[in-house]
Amino acid sequence: MFAGATLLFVVQPMVGKMVLPLLGGAPAVWSTCMVFFQAALPGGYAYARFGDTMTFYEIDGLARDIATNRFYFSYVPDAVSRGDTVRIETGDARGLLVFHLSNRYLSLEPVVANLAEDAGLGGRLLRDDPSPDAEGATASTWAVLARTPEALGNLTKDEGWTAAKFEQKPRVGVWTDDSHNLLAVFKW
Repeated sequence: MFAGATLLFVVQPMVGKMVLPLLGGAPAVWSTCMVFFQAALPGGYAYARFGDTMTFYEIDGLARDIATNRFYFSYVPDAVSRGDTVRIETGDARGLLVFHLSNRYLSLEPVVANLAEDAGLGGRLLRDDPSPDAEGATASTWAVLARTPEALGNLTKDEGWTAAKFEQKPRVGVWTDDSHNLLAVFKW
């Protein structure tokens, strides 16, 4: 899922830059490109296995309506018809930052911990290790950051989210576009 989202956000500006000059360069062309890709993102995520449950958070009701309209996209309606549960919560979810940190080669927890400290954000960490009986499931690590503890809501009461603590590592530093240390987080 992360790879699909990454590819989408890499492809979106490239396609937008190619289409914009061809169609006259009007702001409406860029807006149309943005609406298309925002609507396609939940649709792409919704290509799921039987019984999966997915919740998407979308700030724009129009993008939600387009993504769930079979006339434009079939991914979400098809997922629902396969027996998956798809919820799209409309509203402003900018009060929380949620990160999927699972990676076989990089330890991303200290990167997020250092960024959170630098930005004055608090958060919770969840390490989910499924039972050996869960066929095809692998362990995953998630982080949620917020400006205030109240914004975390019931996560502060959930044992899974409170057991693990963020571990800062000064040698990792605070990552920016211009400064990062990939070798410091590589799992050797």
